[in-house]
Amino acid sequence: SNKAVILYKDNHAKTLQSKDELDDPILWAGSFGIARAAKGLIASTPVLAAVDKALKDHNDKVGRTAVTANLPAAIQVFANLELLWKANEGKNLDPNLDALGWMGAQYLRDLKHPEFEAQLIKEQSFRSKKELDEANRGQFRRATSDGGFTIEIPDMWTQSQDRDPDYQQYYFHTHSPHIFVMVERGRGKQFATSSAISWAGVDRTLSEKFGSHYHRIGFGNGVLSGMSSTSLDYEIERPGQPRLKSRIIGFRRGFDSYTLKIAAPVADFPTWEPLFERVKGTFIAN
Repeated sequence: SNKAVILYKDNHAKTLQSKDELDDPILWAGSFGIARAAKGLIASTPVLAAVDKALKDHNDKVGRTAVTANLPAAIQVFANLELLWKANEGKNLDPNLDALGWMGAQYLRDLKHPEFEAQLIKEQSFRSKKELDEANRGQFRRATSDGGFTIEIPDMWTQSQDRDPDYQQYYFHTHSPHIFVMVERGRGKQFATSSAISWAGVDRTLSEKFGSHYHRIGFGNGVLSGMSSTSLDYEIERPGQPRLKSRIIGFRRGFDSYTLKIAAPVADFPTWEPLFERVKGTFIAN
């Protein structure tokens, strides 16, 4: 790359082109030093250290209190963090750095400073478009599983799995942790006489857990693997993440249930929806 993000000893940062002269004492330079630079910035700025601790301890109140009490310093440090965040690019080299950015953006937005969040959303959309173009240009492959289904996904995507006694979840990931397809197979104790799944309980649980950070868009009907299915569209914001739009659609068959979930940042969901629908159309429950 012909760009480098430089963090100086006084904790200001800027992006340099190769023609720029590096005439100040430099702690680090170049994309290889992103994680090191972020750690240095956290260690030297108490307000960012508090946000980092809040993120790791899942204690939103600690970070929010620190930013509120030190707002001018927070605005400056997150301006510096934004440059590191942009250098992280679409491969998400340091996931904690991305999460710190979104966490700070949420705090500043709630304190009437939405410009930092607007910049991150713009950068996220830039990353998203690059990855979507790559997926659309590439090959698709059929992914198999021990969950009783097959599905076709872009060749560049990766796959992981979570298990518990009653549910098996299969994740199909892009480079971004916020854009994915998930298939869940459940095993019920009662034989289902109807294929319909009621999402009212899921809607109620999410509303109770996330409060104003959850918004139900609506319930719907559709088809999954040739079966009449029901769906729920919603938006949700978690600490350290962009606001996501998700759609879950599924059906019951005998003792089994199959659910497919698609998710992307709200600003990017419309551009990803055609590819998501293409993937959904290849899903076959055996």
